[in-house]
Amino acid sequence: MPILRNRIADSSGFDQKAIILAPARLNTREPQSAAGPKTGFAEEFSDCAPLVWQWRFGHNPPSLKILVAITGASGALYAQRLLDNLNPREHEIHVVMSHYAQQVVAEELPDGLKLPEGIQPHGLKSMNAPFASGSNPPDVMVIIPCTMGTMGRIAHGYSSDVLLRAADVVLKERKKLILVPRETPLSLIHVKNMELLLLAGATLIPANPSFYSGAKTIVELADTVVARVLDHIGLPNQLAPRWSEEKE
Repeated sequence: MPILRNRIADSSGFDQKAIILAPARLNTREPQSAAGPKTGFAEEFSDCAPLVWQWRFGHNPPSLKILVAITGASGALYAQRLLDNLNPREHEIHVVMSHYAQQVVAEELPDGLKLPEGIQPHGLKSMNAPFASGSNPPDVMVIIPCTMGTMGRIAHGYSSDVLLRAADVVLKERKKLILVPRETPLSLIHVKNMELLLLAGATLIPANPSFYSGAKTIVELADTVVARVLDHIGLPNQLAPRWSEEKE
């Protein structure tokens, strides 16, 4: 899967009915930058992304089976922004949450986790999920954010629920596993578990936002991490500016 590093189309804002999975507690306003809602080609013509891809690369973007797993690490906003930028009309998208992730979502996302229509949620104990077997693995699994406990269990093959089993399937079937850990400081145990996962073929994208983007809101700062995740999935995006090419 090629990694796209040029800005082509923004897949955010599909204008789809949202499903609220956690109770709203404060207000229902969507976060916006100080400058107000973004407007422009990418926002107005996000549905044209496949046409832009076809014009540039000579074929339609591949349809992917993507599993988004959410664990109880702080950083539920990262998961929400990733879901906001995956198009269920172009890709088959599944979501599974750990038990404690639901409590963290309730604390960190006052309006709850919103799933665009077409994204399929699954229970943590349902081993009948279509990604729980090597005969039907996802193309990509993203664990965002990822706790150190989840990382350790995956590194040592401890598949006690469908989230962990899916990660085991993705590794053994040589598909793409992306983990977004959010922890500091790191112990030697954490580092050794990361080493095992890297050796097994996983990709680690720590939740370290970049500041050269000039982000003005927390959402924009989170998007600098989500943009890297989308890069490694292989999906075009322009969530955050790219580092400038060196001038001659």
